[in-house]
Amino acid sequence: MKKPAILLNSILLLFSLLACSAPPKPDSNLSASSSNVLQSGVIMLHAATTDKTSAQAVSSTFGGLWRLPPKFDGKTYGHLDFTPMETVTDTGIPTSYFSDWSIQIRIRVAGAVDGDSWYSVLRHSNGSSLTWGKIEFLSRLTVGGTTYEDCFVSGGGTLSLRWSCGSNSGVLVFWTGHPTLSLSKNDTCRETGMYSWELYHNGQIFDTKTFEHLPELPPGKVPRFSQKAYNDGYGTVNHYTNVDRNSTIRNYGCAITSIAMVLNYYLETLNPTVAVSPLDVQNWMVNNRGYDKGNLVIFEKFVQLAKSYGLNLTYQRYDGLRSANTDAIVEWRICSSGPQILRVRAPVVETHFFTAIGRDKPKTTFKINDPYYGASSTDPLGGYQGTLFDHHANTYNSARIFVVSGVTTPQLPTNKSNLSVGVISVGGYRPISNVELLLIDPQGRRSGALGTSHWLEIPNSMYTTAEASDASGVSPYKEAKLVGIDIPPEGEYTLMVYGVADGEYELYLEGAPVEGEEVTYLEGLVRPISRGQIHTFRFRYDQSPTSRPQLTQATRGRFPGSKPSRETDAANQLLTYDTPLTDKIDLPTGVRSFDFHVFYDTQLLPGSVGVKLNGIDITSAFQPRPGNSWIASINLVKGRNTLELSGRGTIGGSTASDIDTFVINTR
Repeated sequence: MKKPAILLNSILLLFSLLACSAPPKPDSNLSASSSNVLQSGVIMLHAATTDKTSAQAVSSTFGGLWRLPPKFDGKTYGHLDFTPMETVTDTGIPTSYFSDWSIQIRIRVAGAVDGDSWYSVLRHSNGSSLTWGKIEFLSRLTVGGTTYEDCFVSGGGTLSLRWSCGSNSGVLVFWTGHPTLSLSKNDTCRETGMYSWELYHNGQIFDTKTFEHLPELPPGKVPRFSQKAYNDGYGTVNHYTNVDRNSTIRNYGCAITSIAMVLNYYLETLNPTVAVSPLDVQNWMVNNRGYDKGNLVIFEKFVQLAKSYGLNLTYQRYDGLRSANTDAIVEWRICSSGPQILRVRAPVVETHFFTAIGRDKPKTTFKINDPYYGASSTDPLGGYQGTLFDHHANTYNSARIFVVSGVTTPQLPTNKSNLSVGVISVGGYRPISNVELLLIDPQGRRSGALGTSHWLEIPNSMYTTAEASDASGVSPYKEAKLVGIDIPPEGEYTLMVYGVADGEYELYLEGAPVEGEEVTYLEGLVRPISRGQIHTFRFRYDQSPTSRPQLTQATRGRFPGSKPSRETDAANQLLTYDTPLTDKIDLPTGVRSFDFHVFYDTQLLPGSVGVKLNGIDITSAFQPRPGNSWIASINLVKGRNTLELSGRGTIGGSTASDIDTFVINTR
């Protein structure tokens, strides 16, 4: 009879993967058929020996409730990295948190005899439950012709058989998640509330342990920073931006203070020797063009800041008054990634950013770290930890979501050239910009938005809504739109400004060469615009330190469309196009849509324009109005598509027709 391989002294043997599936969705029901992951196994805690425990009767005792906090350093984690659940002082109940990657319960076993078995059942207070498969003890186990002695065994049937042999004593483990835990394999966002975990030996319950799973990040893991700690008045150190010396961190630094809290949450695992202060964030933003011409924070720049510390974050913005949908998004992102940033804005309360760290138990509000407000109205410092109820009427109207997607090696760019184009709404209080921007680079790649279409095709580009991070709300709020490119390609660019609402906008253009200071090429250009109207500008950019791009406005599209033999040149100008620039388009494999930007001449007769796609009338999608322009996104079939646009207008006192035919091939 062959003895099992002797275990190395003091090594813990992990085994027994029973099932594996994707992480559960927010508030998924706890049930035996749910996607929650069930795992069980044995950790052999005995030393390097094959001696049996000579207890007169088997002993099964509770070995503790454990949790695995989230990690962000890209490493693999297992059972040695679990920590015991803390006991909350006011309740005396062990506690886990919805951000935990895994939870587990352990059973200490001594003196197991042939046929002994153990399993566990996890029950939620709502009546749902999870049941783990049995772990059995066999005095002999034969696998592949080899016989082993004194084995704890799990699995079998349709599951992989796992075992650990050599002793009749050990620690049995039942856990959620994955035995080699990583960012893509975890058990975060399990349903919160009260749980009881039942332990069974030979079919009989011998112990039950209760714990509470809270909808928040662990206490103290998100630092509490106060923007009021930077109190040098209007000195030269703690400026909020490099544009307005009267803007200090103390008065206007809620956004940068909030992002400092977010970054430190991740860095505690990634690099615990590094801490980021609000002043560190401020200095980086000043040196890396983190503010636009309106003295407004560019939130996408925080993604680049995170990369400088080795963190790979993505950013997404959700606007609108608080709703069940946005609550679900914010809660899911806090538990699955980390703290998030919320904003309130006049006239609801005041314009202000703060950090959300979880929910209260009944989920009626969010717990927050507020950089401006203190524990009371007389508290000289901010950094208060409370809820949305305390200072913000239990509401917010924008969520700034930052999601960790791994870690990176910090790299410093050698080419620091950049280009940015922005617009600021003209007038008083403008919570929503009256325009959108689209920038097209020399290769025809797009970044920005027009109508309902959005693009980020230009490498190293971003399209953002910039805004003030202002706790005082002194100046009228104005929303700005910005397209930015790092290391922009040289050549001719096309800029389109799309009117979302009637009003005026101020356009500016700035950039920097490969090695040089940022230069303002254009500012103060104010134009009126109507809803649905498109203004088209062009400029040429190169990275020479002496280059100064000149912006010119185009009055019509560049391509007149196809011209039938009997159509005059003047008639062919009734319908013109910025995109496409040819009447035959071959799209890449898999692309099934295309955007047409058409200009309608003032001489067109109202109601005369018609558009057909493969013989089907789609005129309404092109919003034809004489003197206006429109971008229409059309859906295509595989193969050859024919789009025909036609219109009649008055040319030289008589009526003429313009008929343009486009062929779009898809693969």
